[in-house]
Amino acid sequence: MAKNAYPSFSPVSTYKHPVMGKVEVYDFTDAKRGAPMSDGNGVQTDFFRNGAEVNNPKQYGIKLFSTSIEAFAAFQRQRLAAKIKAAPPVGCMVQWKVGRWSRWGYKTCIADTSSYLMVNLLCHTGAMAKYIEWARWAGVADKSVQDNWEQFKADSDHSLIWQRDEKGDIRRGKRGEWLVRSKAELRADKRIVEHAGGGFSARFAIDNFEPEAKGSILLKKLKSVNLTGTQYDNLWEIHDDGNFTFERDPRLELGSNWIKSDRATMGNDLHTGNVGVWRGHAVCIDFGFHCVLSNLMDRSIF
Repeated sequence: MAKNAYPSFSPVSTYKHPVMGKVEVYDFTDAKRGAPMSDGNGVQTDFFRNGAEVNNPKQYGIKLFSTSIEAFAAFQRQRLAAKIKAAPPVGCMVQWKVGRWSRWGYKTCIADTSSYLMVNLLCHTGAMAKYIEWARWAGVADKSVQDNWEQFKADSDHSLIWQRDEKGDIRRGKRGEWLVRSKAELRADKRIVEHAGGGFSARFAIDNFEPEAKGSILLKKLKSVNLTGTQYDNLWEIHDDGNFTFERDPRLELGSNWIKSDRATMGNDLHTGNVGVWRGHAVCIDFGFHCVLSNLMDRSIF
């Protein structure tokens, strides 16, 4: 199957911004079909694949925000995280124009988000310990995680406990109950562990590890990054004053930075939907303002 052409759309011009640096301009004002539709979105963002390939360091998708402040702050955070292999690499800032209207964003390489289990494995010391135990048991400890992945996934699947029919579906008994393998079979299977209180589970299963749980390798990396000197975008500080107007925060200007006393770092809101795999490393793919922890917020996670 032929690969998608990259890029799907290209900038019409480039300029240097005094704060944001290099900015590529994508202008859809005169496009016959209007601006392209996004391939995905989040609370703050719209994402455009732009024909880029997963795990390709020379190809970029585009992530758009509503304001230059949000976009530049996220761009700086992801760039810092990428330096410690906790995020996909970034390109430059983007101005996305349709007539007199503009949005702002940046170019980002694309991580693989297709495997929740792979993310769990690469995120946690506990999960990796189980994988190492399995690799030794299976006699494949000298191979890479990627080379072993399909075999490990099969040997750590909880469905090992259930019988499957010729189509691969889990079989049911006459009354609809699950039809389990015999206890003798389960006890003989080294991939299965029997619990003292009764019941069986997959010995090498890693699906009980979450990206933000204690022992997360990715969380530790993100929390190690000091955001002092990067764009300030604490949107939690914009609040309703009771009169249906919003008090302006003088710090929320482009070029205003987090200061040392803010103790700002990353690692908040690190749930499954915000992570992926970039060239063998678990990475964060969401760097909106809600990922920031500071002394202006509840730091109970520390």
